[in-house]
Amino acid sequence: MATPHDGAHTPQPPTFGEMLEDTINLTVGLGIGLLPMLVLAVPGITLFVVLPALLLLALALPLAAIGAVIVLPPYLLARWLA
Repeated sequence: MATPHDGAHTPQPPTFGEMLEDTINLTVGLGIGLLPMLVLAVPGITLFVVLPALLLLALALPLAAIGAVIVLPPYLLARWLA
């Protein structure tokens, strides 16, 4: 059976600060590693998020205007009479 030498010590578990430091280092490294993906993602975001939102807004504006023309006069009349 092997016995530890006089100067040898058993490894201690890492402290919370050391684990936090390692986690921060890994997170920063992952962010830097994925940074080039941002350049590739911007056209996709534009194509699949921004353009459909603009299209839906363009469709919703005339419908909102028509709804306002229909709903607003009775509302204003009721408010004037009250």
